[in-house]
Amino acid sequence: TLNDIWCDNMSGKVIAVGTAAPTPFLVSTNGGVNWIYDIGTGITTTIYGLKMVNANTGYASGSSGKMFKTTNGGLNWDSVSFVGATSTLYCTDFISVDTGWASGSSGTIYKTVNGGMNWTLQTTGITSTLYRIDMVNALTGYFIGSSGACRKTTDGGTTWTAQTPNYTSTLYWIDMKDVNSGYLVGIGGTLRRTTNGGANWDTVLTPISASQYSISFSNMNTGYVVGASGYTFRTSNGGTTWDIKNSGSSTINAVYSKGYDSAFIAGSSGMILKQYNALVGGITWNNNSPQKFSLEQNYPNPFNPVTTIKFAIPHTAKISLKVYDILGREVEVLFNNVEFNPGTVTYDFDGTNLASGVYFYSLIANNSLIETKRMVLVK
Repeated sequence: TLNDIWCDNMSGKVIAVGTAAPTPFLVSTNGGVNWIYDIGTGITTTIYGLKMVNANTGYASGSSGKMFKTTNGGLNWDSVSFVGATSTLYCTDFISVDTGWASGSSGTIYKTVNGGMNWTLQTTGITSTLYRIDMVNALTGYFIGSSGACRKTTDGGTTWTAQTPNYTSTLYWIDMKDVNSGYLVGIGGTLRRTTNGGANWDTVLTPISASQYSISFSNMNTGYVVGASGYTFRTSNGGTTWDIKNSGSSTINAVYSKGYDSAFIAGSSGMILKQYNALVGGITWNNNSPQKFSLEQNYPNPFNPVTTIKFAIPHTAKISLKVYDILGREVEVLFNNVEFNPGTVTYDFDGTNLASGVYFYSLIANNSLIETKRMVLVK
């Protein structure tokens, strides 16, 4: 399992970190085309957090209070002295090669100002597990964690003030674009957005009601969300509409993107994917408010080989969308019991693998048939 990932578009370097066996570090120097698998052999620490300050220098945090540092783009990792830390460190964040923080179990946060040579324990005032810390600059930053923990510092971590994202379950990731604006995600499809420094957090619906584990926004409008559903969501308008891509994996733990057109994702079973504009023209979810379930006629019809299927969901429901041949045999499953939030879904169905003929597509919500329509594939 991989827990975090980073890429540098200029140099082509990609680094992924995860479980210790056979090695917690994977590195590519050509944009993910090839990977070096024998880095960190002998390190038995599971790595959860990764922060590259630049293309050469970075830090990784993991189990048993262990920290590691690289100065050559991830090709070698040296152990960082960490006196007193024994609990898991789920995240690390650095604003320079010298100044950084590490957070983890039991509400612990440590700070260094000399590149990891020495660390100071900071007081957070809570005992929740802290899954992510995001420092915007030397003074202002945020952390999130279990039981809806969310706090902010404006003095470099000396003191932390409680924020109110109005959520009591676990929060897994926070991505602040500046001292005032950013997003956080967590259990149950939670996506919250602030534009006033955490004073208020507004709910932003995502297409599928599943736990979200990671986000990566290049600005407040454009970003990616991934999680337990195995789907990647991408927006360019702050969450009004989302492009959807199925990764084929059961769980995605991390996403890293510096722009709208591409992203690296990492997750269960050592999965790493680089996503391009393939998200465009596939599946789109619109955050509107339909009054009832509906399934529209595909267009164009007849088609060859791509046609658009559109359906509406008035409330959260487990959705299946299936295609059958003229004999009633199931030939394609587009969605299978996926829990969608309310909205309108547009699906570009590709019939390349099917023969010419008459087909039927059915929308099923919570195991009840909503509607079936006829379409004709002509090659």
